[in-house]
Amino acid sequence: MAFKRATKAAALARIALYGPSGSGKTYSALLMAQGLGKKIAVIDSEIAIDGKDGTGAASKYSDRFEFEVEELRDKSVVSYIAAITAAKLAGYDVLIIDSISHAWKNLQTEVEKISKAKFAGNYWAAWSEGNPIQERFLNAIVGFPGHVIATMRARTVWGQSQDKNGRDKPERMGLEPEQGKGIEYEFDLLISINADHFAVVEKDRSGRFQDAVIQKPGQDFGAQIAGWLRHTDAIPGLDPAVGNGGFEVCTADQIKDIRTLLTSPAIKDETRKAIEEKLAGPPFSRGKAANIIEKLNAARMAFKADQAPAAGAEAPKPDAKPKRTTKAAETKPAGQKPAPTPAPTAPVTAAGAKPAETPNPTPAGAATTAKPAGPTSPKNAATGTSTVGSTVAKPAAGATAPPAGAPVAFEPEGAVRDVEKMSESDVLMGFNKLCDDYRATVKNLDTYAAKSFGPGKCFRDIPLERKRAILADPGPWLCEVAPSTVSAVAEKTLAPKPTRDNPDPTRDGVVDDIPY
Repeated sequence: MAFKRATKAAALARIALYGPSGSGKTYSALLMAQGLGKKIAVIDSEIAIDGKDGTGAASKYSDRFEFEVEELRDKSVVSYIAAITAAKLAGYDVLIIDSISHAWKNLQTEVEKISKAKFAGNYWAAWSEGNPIQERFLNAIVGFPGHVIATMRARTVWGQSQDKNGRDKPERMGLEPEQGKGIEYEFDLLISINADHFAVVEKDRSGRFQDAVIQKPGQDFGAQIAGWLRHTDAIPGLDPAVGNGGFEVCTADQIKDIRTLLTSPAIKDETRKAIEEKLAGPPFSRGKAANIIEKLNAARMAFKADQAPAAGAEAPKPDAKPKRTTKAAETKPAGQKPAPTPAPTAPVTAAGAKPAETPNPTPAGAATTAKPAGPTSPKNAATGTSTVGSTVAKPAAGATAPPAGAPVAFEPEGAVRDVEKMSESDVLMGFNKLCDDYRATVKNLDTYAAKSFGPGKCFRDIPLERKRAILADPGPWLCEVAPSTVSAVAEKTLAPKPTRDNPDPTRDGVVDDIPY
């Protein structure tokens, strides 16, 4: 026995596509096959048992692609293996099996018959004879001396949740391939396609396409997979600016981040419109998306800096609550009353001219802070944005107060510093704690997952990196998945409390923060 240097010299693609009816599995497989090889064969089980020749699903595309087909009317695993063997002997470059879900259904039926005939109706015991049949089928696929693209139907996964009365109810959790458990282990790429023809790469051994979102995967995608297998240094169609991402398609997380950043008032209308048009068009590269996110973040930070309190203001503490005072805290000798605060004098300006800025009339040494709009409003009066978990910067003595309605610096509660250094387990624990603390419901989390990552996705499908980004800036996400808790926390956190010096704090000024 001797080890040798690992290479991809004889590597062949093993690709699985799954999705609901009408998602484009057969058509996408034929397109990708054009980029993988020239001599293409299709094992088509999408045909009726008594159907005529040429009535299978793949044959409907015979006017667009050149390929040879074997239409399986017998859906047994034995028939599949015989067809794969025939394709092997014929020397095809690419074999499409459309679909392997029929083989799984037929095997389940056979096992049920075996259970009644040999195991007294014990279905699970009968799988002692069913599992070897499944293994032979998978070995035939893996052992094919060419590229293989297998399609699978998608089935709905159901779970149980409780309604408001505590009663169990069924709940749709998402979609999964209609095949045996662990089928994804046999393939290099596992790709799900939704009804809008957007494909998500759920598993990728190449490292180039992981989590990529591809609209209508086609011949170029197949050529890129073939290029990776051939050790090609420069793969046609790749964006050099992408770097490690490899494939010229941005991820769902990047699109989500761009849309979130576009809601900031720091972004100009023309910029927002141009980016929205780009998002509505064909998918663009990860490098391009990263560049857009970087520029939007820079514009947002510049906006924050312009709107922050004057230089010299005390930096806010993450967990500190804003102090509220209405009277100047002035040092005075024992027994001496403080001097009254002089009223500010309105500036005199020429007709039609804008008045100059009036300096802060508060005497030196006075502690001035902003205060929430009221105990019942979780939103900022000026911007309409949530003020949950914000701490407000307190101007230093003698500093000029920001104009009325201007945002001030804030720090969302729950934000985690150095999230990039956190381990995977710490990120998961932190994310789960955030959900528990703010009572984010499973329904809202599933809605967020389906909206962000495609129909059929549930809270379990939220990627690790997205959870990491949420921990860094939880505010916008919490407003979406836990609006009730956000309002309650806002009222509790921001409601002013009477003190001896300030018996009626509701008559103070209004707090503002930077919108998300």
